[in-house]
Amino acid sequence: MFGKYHYLSQEHKKNAVVYVCFINDCLGGFLSVIHFPNSHIKNFKRVHRLVILPEYQGLGIGKLLLNTIAKIYTDMNFVFTIITSHPKLIKSLNIDQKWVTKRLGRAVFHNSQSKLNKDFKKTNSSGRFTGTFEYRGGS
Repeated sequence: MFGKYHYLSQEHKKNAVVYVCFINDCLGGFLSVIHFPNSHIKNFKRVHRLVILPEYQGLGIGKLLLNTIAKIYTDMNFVFTIITSHPKLIKSLNIDQKWVTKRLGRAVFHNSQSKLNKDFKKTNSSGRFTGTFEYRGGS
């Protein structure tokens, strides 16, 4: 249902934990989280998808859902991050004291990734302006 509203790809990882939000008993959006392997941090979770249906966009629902889920994970001592190329979300997270900006800029492939097929390259953020943010919480 949400695939056509995600700007990069309709693919969704099967191991992602999915959270949905309802607005007046109507499905409004979802956020999914994956475990992100990291050699330095064992308890690392990352947003896999955040999609709010068009009729509910621009109302702050995505940010509310994101902050709610981020707080749940950080309360369980996970490092919780999101990488996004959505301009309004980048701007919002960049000034939010609950979020630490880890990186802003254009995503690029490393030389070792240059042989990836064209279809895969369409589904990632290569060449797009992205922001990486880590939730640090608070009340």
